[in-house]
Amino acid sequence: MNILIINFESLSANPVSQWLAQHNCYMITTEYSLKNITPDAASSYKHIVGIDSADNDDLIYYFAEKLNSNVKFDYVIGIREFDLLPAAYLRKQWGLPGASLASTMAYRDKGLMKTLLRDNNIDVPAFSVIDNTLDLTNFINTNQYPVLIKPRASKSSRGISVLRDEQDLYQRLKVGLKRSSEDLINLMVEEFIDGPMYHIDGLVIDGEIRFIWPSLYVTNCSGFPDGEHIASCMLASNDPLLESLNRYVSDCIDVLPSPENFAFHAEVFHCSDGSLKLCEIAARAGGGPVMTAIENVFGINIKEIAFKASIGQKEPQILDHVIVEPEQFCGWIIIPNKVSNTYVDHLPRKCPFEQVKNFNVFASNGDYFDDERCVLAEIAITGASTEEVKNTIEKTMDWFNSTVQWKSSM
Repeated sequence: MNILIINFESLSANPVSQWLAQHNCYMITTEYSLKNITPDAASSYKHIVGIDSADNDDLIYYFAEKLNSNVKFDYVIGIREFDLLPAAYLRKQWGLPGASLASTMAYRDKGLMKTLLRDNNIDVPAFSVIDNTLDLTNFINTNQYPVLIKPRASKSSRGISVLRDEQDLYQRLKVGLKRSSEDLINLMVEEFIDGPMYHIDGLVIDGEIRFIWPSLYVTNCSGFPDGEHIASCMLASNDPLLESLNRYVSDCIDVLPSPENFAFHAEVFHCSDGSLKLCEIAARAGGGPVMTAIENVFGINIKEIAFKASIGQKEPQILDHVIVEPEQFCGWIIIPNKVSNTYVDHLPRKCPFEQVKNFNVFASNGDYFDDERCVLAEIAITGASTEEVKNTIEKTMDWFNSTVQWKSSM
């Protein structure tokens, strides 16, 4: 079979051509990723197109059409969050199987997502899609401060801001809700929930959830744009919230026009009144070290299983033996550059703690970081209990922050 893979993430994190080695794989990626691909990985593709922008969907369609005129693809697979929609449009254009445009939109557009869930009696935060500034001010008048503004389609806390008073509102409007008067606003506003957030990761095969497990964010995810790390820890099988979280996410998937085969990554608030409310859910595997954590504990790569299932290559026997009461747990840390407009130095290449099972650093001493937050390191940690994992996360971050240095010049 001929398979087009749209992959604008790190190629090493998604060795799709290895997973689908018996097929003819073609790829559209960024020129940056293409420069960093190993010769062995490059040779596993029949052809690779590099695009000079990571955010240019127009060129994805342009080159995809050119490739398809010669190859005639059987499947199109999107890897990155932003790759899912172009892949869905191309499947529709070429009449190919896979996740439909309707299901992809429902999992990408948070406004549509929450409208569908609310209309089907699934508890979600109070929200409103913003078509103009009046939608925002009307929502604030009804729900009061604080409120959360975020893009309807984004990732990694990009573009999120909390408005706590009139001064915050004025400053946000002064910057503008859109880049120019001709643009459409791609934002929504919702009530601010000050409570713990969980992420629930899993796998759907033939419309049935075959794997699901929740984890607790032990840090505030919204701090990433300010240089704060994100950390998470799996829940124990006897945690009192485990079944409720799994059931809530299952209800969301039942209501949404979900694909038949996909990995999912949901984020859910646990509110002060005990209720659960969806932050968002994505029809793709969790990023960063989320998959590493699951593989460390359960021995399965749900991203690989999902990709294979999406082209009809299903391996249900792998899931028949997944443990339901793990003896160890895993957590992870994503560390951004803590300081902007500086050089980094004294980056460690290994960690002294035996509980750290994966330690990946994505920069070198002397690298310069501007205002954009970049992932500096990803760490996976195992332990005999969730408390042990949490303690190791704190210890690891104290060590990392005391080791790494930031300098105005090198």
